[in-house]
Amino acid sequence: MQGQMIKQLSQRGSAFVDMLSKMPEFFSDAKNLSAELNKYVHKQGLRHFYVSRNHPLNQNKPQDVFINNFQHYLDRCIGVVAVMRLAIDPFPVLLMDEEILYRCFDSMTDPYSEEFADKYIGESTIECYKKTEMYQTAYDEIIQAEKKNNATFDVMKHRYIDSKKLSDIFSQLHLLKIDETICVLLVAASEKVVKVYCCDGFIMYFTDKNTNRTVMSWSGLDFKRFSEAENPMNQQYDEAYISVFIFSGTPYFVEHNQVLSEDEQNQIATYVNEALLEFGVGAESEDE
Repeated sequence: MQGQMIKQLSQRGSAFVDMLSKMPEFFSDAKNLSAELNKYVHKQGLRHFYVSRNHPLNQNKPQDVFINNFQHYLDRCIGVVAVMRLAIDPFPVLLMDEEILYRCFDSMTDPYSEEFADKYIGESTIECYKKTEMYQTAYDEIIQAEKKNNATFDVMKHRYIDSKKLSDIFSQLHLLKIDETICVLLVAASEKVVKVYCCDGFIMYFTDKNTNRTVMSWSGLDFKRFSEAENPMNQQYDEAYISVFIFSGTPYFVEHNQVLSEDEQNQIATYVNEALLEFGVGAESEDE
């Protein structure tokens, strides 16, 4: 079946054909690997089967030889799979480059680590792959975007808002989505804010400030209750508090360790609204 699949891909898959022409050594090694495995699995005879090999009367070869061979073939197979995955998505290699990583959108794909790439793929194969049209097209498009600083990147990728680096984040606020922007503004609006939740509590942004709440988990049912409360401010949340602010009809849940006074509540709402208007994003605050 392998030969038939490669034939079909060579006829119909433009990305595969491009990789085939740019990475001949990789495909030659993969073909040799397949031949070695086929010979070992299908043609070596019963003496190599696990049960037969481990029979007390048939242990004429040290076990470490079999173990080392298995490890060797497993590593090579992982490498083949890792490279063929790149035929449909270049981002595992693209994101290894910080110049791309800090310019890219928040991709669900994680980059291959340097250790993984060195062990299973090899530098020469990676460099050959970078010459493919799929990689080059994606690279040329993303590299034109503005590069994020560390603080802004942390907001987008890690949902971490460093209150000591707000000036850096504000300099690139235009690179963030509306939810990210509002959560940053809520942190900037009051020193009491330690966390902010959005999307009905599904997404949480944490800060450099510790919460008094000792439980690490949270439930969507809690936030449903918070949003439906008659008084949305200063709701008890274990050892901390939750206050609900609404912008453009969307609730944002602020976690804080000390009670927010009415003046502080108004100050937060006013600050966020004015900042959104200043940055060209209209939003109006309302209380439940």
